[in-house]
Amino acid sequence: MMVMISQGDITDHAVENLGESDRGVALYRKTLLDQIDRVEHGLDPLGVVRDPQKNTPWIELPVEKHLGYALTGVPASTTYDFPEREITV
Repeated sequence: MMVMISQGDITDHAVENLGESDRGVALYRKTLLDQIDRVEHGLDPLGVVRDPQKNTPWIELPVEKHLGYALTGVPASTTYDFPEREITV
């Protein structure tokens, strides 16, 4: 509850006076509004790829197979072959 209250009222960005260093903020807001318009017109926003052939290959990331590895400190890398074992806590 305090998180919502402590943020204060919703800011009216129409009265902002953005400076030269705020170009990134303005560009980000414009991009968001452009992508909202695309969705309203039935198009996909940036980053959506529905064709599986175009959506591969993807980057394979190493995944810890067991929670215990995070707790016991087994080194994680793309070349490490995680041994299969049961975790007793």
